[in-house]
Amino acid sequence: MLNKRILIFLLSLSVMFTTYAQSSLEHKVDSLTSIIEGSTDTTKVNAYYQLGRQYVLNDSFAKGISILEKGAEYSKYINFNLGTGKIYEYIGLANDINGDLQPALDAYEESRIYHLKVPNNDISLNLLDINIGIVYYFAGNFGKSLEYYLKAYEEAKRIGADDHVAKLVNNIAIIYRRFDQYDEALKFYKESVSIKQSQNDKDGEATTYQNIGVLFSYMDQIDSSIIYLDKARAIMVEIDASQKDLDYVDYALAEGYYNIDQYDKALELMSSFEKDDFASLNESVKINGKLVLADLYAKKNLNRKSIQLLNQIEEQVDNDDYQRELQQMHYFRAKSYLATKNYQKAAIDFQKASVLTDTINSEERQKLESEMQTKYSTLQKEQEIGKLTLEKEIDQLKLSQQRWTIGGLGLGLGLLSFLGYSLFHQKKKIEVQNIAISKSAQEKDILLREIHHRVKNNLQVVSSLLGIQGRGIKDQKAKDAIQEGRNRVQSMSLIHQNLYKKDNLTGIEMRPYIIKLANNLINTYQVEAGNIKVITEVDEITLDVETVVPIGLIINELISNSLKYAFPNNRDGTIGIYLNESDSQLHLSVSDDGIGLNEDQIKTKTESFGHSLIRAFKNKLDAQISISGAQGTHVKLQINNYKKNQIKK
Repeated sequence: MLNKRILIFLLSLSVMFTTYAQSSLEHKVDSLTSIIEGSTDTTKVNAYYQLGRQYVLNDSFAKGISILEKGAEYSKYINFNLGTGKIYEYIGLANDINGDLQPALDAYEESRIYHLKVPNNDISLNLLDINIGIVYYFAGNFGKSLEYYLKAYEEAKRIGADDHVAKLVNNIAIIYRRFDQYDEALKFYKESVSIKQSQNDKDGEATTYQNIGVLFSYMDQIDSSIIYLDKARAIMVEIDASQKDLDYVDYALAEGYYNIDQYDKALELMSSFEKDDFASLNESVKINGKLVLADLYAKKNLNRKSIQLLNQIEEQVDNDDYQRELQQMHYFRAKSYLATKNYQKAAIDFQKASVLTDTINSEERQKLESEMQTKYSTLQKEQEIGKLTLEKEIDQLKLSQQRWTIGGLGLGLGLLSFLGYSLFHQKKKIEVQNIAISKSAQEKDILLREIHHRVKNNLQVVSSLLGIQGRGIKDQKAKDAIQEGRNRVQSMSLIHQNLYKKDNLTGIEMRPYIIKLANNLINTYQVEAGNIKVITEVDEITLDVETVVPIGLIINELISNSLKYAFPNNRDGTIGIYLNESDSQLHLSVSDDGIGLNEDQIKTKTESFGHSLIRAFKNKLDAQISISGAQGTHVKLQINNYKKNQIKK
């Protein structure tokens, strides 16, 4: 049974809420301030609660929280545990709404302390766990969020808090979906449907059907996805849901039809969004929808409409946050330009798509390596700490041995035997730790090798796709652009191919790499043996992958240019590649003895896409570049920003 004080508080809370809900903020503040100044006991606590709440509801968070904290102090002073718990609970909610997540967690934990002191208070404690789970979710800690949600779910079922269960099952399903545990997510979504149906909550039922439809799309079960999305839409129409809710279902349906190649249905749904520029959808969904619609237009041979829409996307997302969208935009637009026989623009877009593909793959590789290195370093530190602890124990045992030997020879001899056994045992433990550290290092090497192997395979897939695309193109300029993209991909693939086959997993020996890169390009451009001679003078130097990638792409561009332009009419010639280190600088030179370039040609070349790439990589390497066109073409780079890597012996 709740005691009398608690009942008075709850009753006054209800009365106060009803009384003040209809009045202005100013009147509420005056009235509540008068109550605080002229009352004691639980009435004063309630007035603090209501006054702080009014300020929070009117976005005066600092003021509101300050008043609530005063109320909590007074409530503690009169030993009113329920009031103290409720006030801290609202302080947590206020901080959560204001985006101050750690203060919100602190307040919720403080609230728990006082709620635990109140008998028969399971509902409040269960709601606390739900709120803490929500805070962790918005903090991005989905593991902790799921932990609190599952705890609250089991407890809500035990105490019969059905409304809490109804809220929780959908949240739990969303987190399982984030963790790609689709079967678990589906189980909780279906429980949510059952609850909504039992409560005759049509709006909630429609939302859950929509979530299930999205879940099936993640599982690549598009037919099932469309079935549940249709169910959601039918209920929304029945209950006259908002147009925005209908738009999101229609968008999901359009994507579903698009993914199973039912382009007419997809186009019918997706094109309706174009009238108001996809205004009802959020920014990321809007961009993706425009990409899908542009591709649908292209598939229906409406290429000019596709290009017009893709031009809009380029203006809206030309920044690093949308690299994948930009890559897809350039690829789609290149296909539409090809269909309209605008080969020059098609080639430019294919090249830009290729560069973005390289960048995305490189960033993903670096992210994987960074995450793995962090995990390995943490494990290694833990093992080293364990080893140091064992060594300290041995030192202490040795000290004990010396002291006991002085105390008595007979006892000392016996103790020496015991200590000898202990030392032997500790030595074994250290050996086990050393083996664990060694095994961990081997596992790291295996993981790194696997990453390089997968990156190499992915790059080869990209190269193959470009090759397939190139075979279907008749225009020679577009075909050449595709081949140049393949060459760039292959120059990166060669790096990872070398890495996963070598003992040194983070560095590239430049001499064999450059020789192989040059030979690959000779074969690609089908230069006859003996026509073009390649001379390489490269120091025995091993560079870090971050340095090798831009250097490799620069060399790729320069050799390609020489092979394409320097030796017309199958004339003989020589290409020289020189790389050496001196005075803390790398000196790279690529030259040929071909027909050379005049000043106008040099200017034209430096405005080309290939030289735009070189300039971009030049900036990354902090390099100075010089180009000469007399007696052949000579390009020299003086590189200041580079990383060396020592070969493991």
